[in-house]
Amino acid sequence: GMLVHVGAYTEGTGRDGVHLLRADPAAGTVRRVGSAAAGPEPSFLARHPGGRVLYAANEVGAWEGRPTGAVSAFAVDPATGALALLGRRASGGGAPCWIAVDRA
Repeated sequence: GMLVHVGAYTEGTGRDGVHLLRADPAAGTVRRVGSAAAGPEPSFLARHPGGRVLYAANEVGAWEGRPTGAVSAFAVDPATGALALLGRRASGGGAPCWIAVDRA
């Protein structure tokens, strides 16, 4: 089956924010196979067209004491779907809730 990453709200849950699922379209099944800490409130995800980087919009009103949210970038292991943090930067605005990747 194919690996799918799903972002989630984390406030007050104590849980990881990105869940890794394996979908089997032929069988019509989806099962959770892992998760990753992706910073606070990684509500929306976008994958780079090359497939090796996943971006998360950290939908928070303040990050590191500044009135802004953040965007996180993760390397994606193509075999397992495991994530490794590449970096996190302020988004320049509060509570970013959507992210897109341009081929350029």
